[in-house]
Amino acid sequence: DFNTLYKDAEIAFKECVSKNENSFFADNIEDSLNDIKIKEDNVRIKFLGKNKHQFVIEINILLISENDEEIGWYSLQKNEKGEIVDDYLVFH
Repeated sequence: DFNTLYKDAEIAFKECVSKNENSFFADNIEDSLNDIKIKEDNVRIKFLGKNKHQFVIEINILLISENDEEIGWYSLQKNEKGEIVDDYLVFH
């Protein structure tokens, strides 16, 4: 279900920016991290080699400022079991 995947990415993003060790992210943007809006971007499935039973689901969301400008993106990666294997946060 795409709605669930995008919601998982939004929750993971909020958890990521709320961690003390990631407080430096707030220095990279003009807006408050709490004011960032989320926009659904895309979901990709990447198979590992030719094995149809091993894959990664990549859920990408765009980060939008209060001025409705794209200021970055967040990507959550889950394996075929639904376990989080990696994430990426990039501000422009």
